[in-house]
Amino acid sequence: MDNKYPKRRKDKYNPYTIHENDNRFFVSFKDGQKILHMVEISKELYEQIDKMELEDLSYLNEKERHYEKEDLSEEDLGLRMVQKEESVVDKVIRRNDYDILYESLKVLTDCQKRRVEMHFFAKLSYKQIGDHEGCSYQAIQNSVEKSLKKIKKFLKKGVVILLLSEEVYERQNFPLLFFEN
Repeated sequence: MDNKYPKRRKDKYNPYTIHENDNRFFVSFKDGQKILHMVEISKELYEQIDKMELEDLSYLNEKERHYEKEDLSEEDLGLRMVQKEESVVDKVIRRNDYDILYESLKVLTDCQKRRVEMHFFAKLSYKQIGDHEGCSYQAIQNSVEKSLKKIKKFLKKGVVILLLSEEVYERQNFPLLFFEN
């Protein structure tokens, strides 16, 4: 049995599927009671539905690539106008830095990783983290500093030095990695 079906992504509001079987053309769909129905259609209608699905797919791809996925406020739009767009090279370098940083976080315990993420990525103070975890300021500070030493030791093995100072973090909004020469 020759069962050809053009496999493609469809809009979630598209209730039907088209297929070809032994040079006969069908459209199938589920009704309100979720019962599957299959209706034979002409080749011309099949081709028109196929063309329409391809146009829908083209629209879905365009929408996915070019339209915003979220609503932007006036403030967000204003910031976009003022901010300089990052070059492709800078994006690649930043992505590589994030990958290296992510790998370095694997050497930490779950507790250390959580505290480092809360301090550097969620921008919580040692006191806020301590209040959240029921620990003292000093315990959190010691844990984060010990974690940074662990990360630096791991990165030095890979000929990479990690600068994770709050000054750099605030200036660049992410930790910077530098390679030794």
